[in-house]
Amino acid sequence: MDIKKIGVLGAGTMGAGIAQVSVEAGYNVVLIDVVPEIVEKAVKGLNKAWGKAVEKGKVTAEAVASYNGLLTTGTDINAFKDVDIVIEAIIENIDVKKKVQKQLGEVCKPEAILATNTSALSITEIAAATNRPDKVLGMHFFNPVVMMKLVEVIPGAVTTDDVVQAVIEMSKKIGKEPV
Repeated sequence: MDIKKIGVLGAGTMGAGIAQVSVEAGYNVVLIDVVPEIVEKAVKGLNKAWGKAVEKGKVTAEAVASYNGLLTTGTDINAFKDVDIVIEAIIENIDVKKKVQKQLGEVCKPEAILATNTSALSITEIAAATNRPDKVLGMHFFNPVVMMKLVEVIPGAVTTDDVVQAVIEMSKKIGKEPV
């Protein structure tokens, strides 16, 4: 299972950070939020951070242009129809997460992995709300995502080993230390 295109749902601080490290690792990223202003703020923040990195000589203007070319944004979750994984980074409310994960299961291609960014909620319960509980897991990123190296990879009761392995590999590619 090879992850090439990443969806990030939720363009707040956490989602924007996940999108940033993923784009910087060379992944195509689709960043979606239901609130257009939050998406706009995320893109401005990313470009501000990249602009500072150019000023400091850490990246080139060409690299920033490449990052922007890898990033697609919007407000419609149907844009996730061809991603290999969606990392949902929304409010820490199990009922909302279950509803959203169910929707993602209906929108995404059947082989897509559905990840939820949570530190305390039951992955098994969230997964049970979907049409693919074997492809659901937790990915707990720490804030600020761009600085914190650790990511917890949390399988549910029926998450398959190949899904866990694919997410561990992806986590390493985006510069994280998966545990």
